[in-house]
Parts: sequence; C-alpha cells; structure tokens
Amino acid sequence: KDVEINELRFTTLSDDIASILDNNITFNEDIISDLQDKYKNRLSVNDIEMTLYSVLINRRVNTINNEIIAIPPEINQELFNIINNLRTLFVSNTYISVTDLTNNAAAWKQAYDNKLQNDCSTLCGIITLQDRLYQYYNVINNEVMVGSPDALSTSPITYLRLTLEMNPKFNGLVPTPDDGIDIFDDSRLSDYVPYIRYNRSRKLDKGDTNETSTHIDYYKVWSGDVPDQIPDYSSIINRYHKKSKKSKKKKNIDTTDRLLKSNKPDVIYLTVWSGEDNVSRATKKSYVEAKYDLTTNILKVQSPIEQDFDETRVLNRVLESLNLTVESTQEVQVVGEFNIYGLTYNENTLYDAILNDDLFNNYLYVDEKDKPFSTKTRMNIHFRSIATYEDEEEKTGQASSVKVKLEPM
Repeated sequence: KDVEINELRFTTLSDDIASILDNNITFNEDIISDLQDKYKNRLSVNDIEMTLYSVLINRRVNTINNEIIAIPPEINQELFNIINNLRTLFVSNTYISVTDLTNNAAAWKQAYDNKLQNDCSTLCGIITLQDRLYQYYNVINNEVMVGSPDALSTSPITYLRLTLEMNPKFNGLVPTPDDGIDIFDDSRLSDYVPYIRYNRSRKLDKGDTNETSTHIDYYKVWSGDVPDQIPDYSSIINRYHKKSKKSKKKKNIDTTDRLLKSNKPDVIYLTVWSGEDNVSRATKKSYVEAKYDLTTNILKVQSPIEQDFDETRVLNRVLESLNLTVESTQEVQVVGEFNIYGLTYNENTLYDAILNDDLFNNYLYVDEKDKPFSTKTRMNIHFRSIATYEDEEEKTGQASSVKVKLEPM
C-alpha cells in the first residue's frame, strides 16, 4: 500500500520557552497553564522555572560543549530576580539567595540527566522488542497462516475507576515523615472525608520502647453534623479493620485484609465519599480510598469513572481535608472490563509464558511485590508499556495501566 507520510515537528519545552521570550510575552498564570495543558499536566512549576533558568543562562553566558564556563554575579542576580518573580505567582515561598537557586537548579539538572539516560535505555529496549515482534509477525503470516488472521471479537470497554498519583506539598514545602503528625493534626473531617488513620512510625516517638510493632495508629472518625446524619461506620471503617482469619488448608497463612498486610509506618489512609448531594443515601460502593505515603511523598487517590463524573471531585476533597497542594497529577491505574469472545487458552501455559518468557513479561506480568506467584489464590494479569519502568527492580512494583482478571464465560 502507498503510505502517506506526514511531517511532524518535534518541539521541546526549551523551544516553547525560547519562543515566548522571543515574542516578548510576559510569563503569567495563563502562559504557565497553557504550557501545562500542552504537556498533559506532566510539568511542575519547578520544571518550567528551571527550564526558563537554563534557557536564560545559555543566552547570557558562553558555553563549551553545553557546559557553562562561568556566570558573572550580575547575571546571577538578574536570573534570581526573574525566577523569583515568576515563583510568586504560584507559591508563597521564594528562593532566599542566589546560592539557594543555583543549588536547586543543579539538583534539577542532575535529575533531568538521569531521567534522560533512563529514557534512552527504554527506547533501546522498545526498538529491540519491536524487532522481535516483527519477526514473529512475519513467521505467523508467511509460514503458518494465509492472509491476515481474523480479529478477535470483543465487547466495548467499560471503565470503572482510576487511581491518581501526585507529589503534594504542605505549607508550600515537600513534606517528610516528620511532618506527618502536623498534617494529621491539621486534617479536617467532614461528610466527604469521614475517616482518617495515621500510622506514625515508632522511631519518631523517641520515648517509645515497644518493639512489637513498627508504628502507632492514630484515628479521626466523623460523627456527623447532626445526630440523624451519623455515617455508616461499617462502610467507612470496616474496610480497614476486617478481622484476621486463618486459612483452613494452611493454618499459617493470614488472610487479613490486604490493607493491613501493607500496613506501613508513616502512611495516612483516608476514606472518601465520591458522591454528591445527600450523603445520607451514601452506599458502601460510593466510598473510595486514598493513601498518602510520607516516606515517598506519594499520594494515591481512587476515583470512579462514570458518565458526567468529575474525576477531580475525590482528589479535591482529599487535598482540602489534609491541607495539601499539588502542581500536577498523573493516572497510574485505570480499571475496566471487557469480554473477548471465541478465544480458548491453556492457563498453565499462559502463566508459564508470562513468568519465564522475556517477550511476554515485558508487557504482561503477575504482581509478586507482596507475595510470590505460588502462594496467590487469585490471579490477576497486569499489562504495562515497556516505558513504565526504569530498572529491573521496578518491574513488579509499578502500578500497571491495565489489570486483567481471566474469567471463563
């Protein structure tokens, strides 16, 4: 077939910022918002600040092999003023000195270089895998089948829920585990967020000598504004406090609720109502979970996917409850379902290929982060793009974009 080739022009954030400067456009909230929209909200304000800083330096200072030779003090001060003026549009804290700015720029540049190197490695992996897939495609079409194989018959995809992930700030700063107790103390309950639990690390309580547990649990439970609007505690609390049971087949296997199994210190759990209007008619299904890991500064928020449903509703309720702010979010998991018709497979052969074949397990995997394959009682297959991990250790730890549960019809 004749292939129509469309020319594509690749532009970088540096190109976009240089164009803004060349056209004497003032950086303001609208310009920053346009940039974030263009890059699908993957840009933080710090990314834009540091890219602007890099572009300005390259325009004002001589460089050799892209390495800056020296920055005169007057230029340093000029850049300090420009970046701080931009920063005041979005955050309350500014850089306190030129050294503070240059140190942040150096750290950002190092992180950028590391990410670029990882992306290059990922690209090489994608090219290698695509070459292998193309070889298999030729074998199937030229030696096994005549013509193209018939497409599988599938039902439309029904999307159920997604998980948003972000790195929040508390009082304009990146929180640490030490800030956990302050965040918990400042947190506010409501009909929207009726339950908060904080697992405080025992090492933060210097006087505590109890070594039987890694953390101390603190709780806040909403009692309602008026007596006849008391929440259904079985819906908002019991999901975290299912009693431990022992398997009849293996007495040493604890089948405690999965959240208790991953009960890490320095984590805040929240129950969030996803509905609107009258909370008195809330169902158990309408409550979703949010988890804030202070060690990694990662906040994960579940949100239903329904027609006319505002996906930021749950997120905004969590941020308001914990008094946090975020610059950008990303979708790390979308849950849905669909049917495939007329397909037969051997389950043992499929799992063997997923676990042992390099081509398969670059795209499909069984999550063995919490327990090995051999001890699982329910098997979910996860799909990921090869670009969703950066090293071998992260393969089974990443939240996949698709999780598959095979159910024969």
